[in-house]
Amino acid sequence: MVASYEIEIKGLKELTMRLEAAVKDDVIRKALSKGTVLLAQWSIKNRFATINPNRKQVLSDKLTARTAGGYRDRIFGQSPSEITKSGDAYIAKFGTNITNRGFSYPRLHEYGGIFHRPRPVLTPSIENTQNRQQVIDILVSDINKALEKK
Repeated sequence: MVASYEIEIKGLKELTMRLEAAVKDDVIRKALSKGTVLLAQWSIKNRFATINPNRKQVLSDKLTARTAGGYRDRIFGQSPSEITKSGDAYIAKFGTNITNRGFSYPRLHEYGGIFHRPRPVLTPSIENTQNRQQVIDILVSDINKALEKK
């Protein structure tokens, strides 16, 4: 289960126009990479309950330490080289693609199943307005630093 997010930043095009194409691409990729790491860390911190891992417990809103396949420990952001570009859009993803015999536990937790209510881990981090603002702040800050070096 890998999540991607889209953030439209007004004025970004004007801000980056003063950068050379190669520098612009590098700065945006590095900033978005930092953003994916931030979102992954937020998911790990806020969507997993810190209860006794030796007790089998199911919570309605969070996952527990007994979650299958070490899901919590395998949520990662992307390195700058893994961020793709499609036209003018940069696509940054975070999450995990772990499966067990073809079954995706992360997808089950994120969206639910026939007998399983959804307990999303990745989606709340994208929907969190503070996280969105932090990603924008990282992007703007990194662009401004690149402009200062110019």
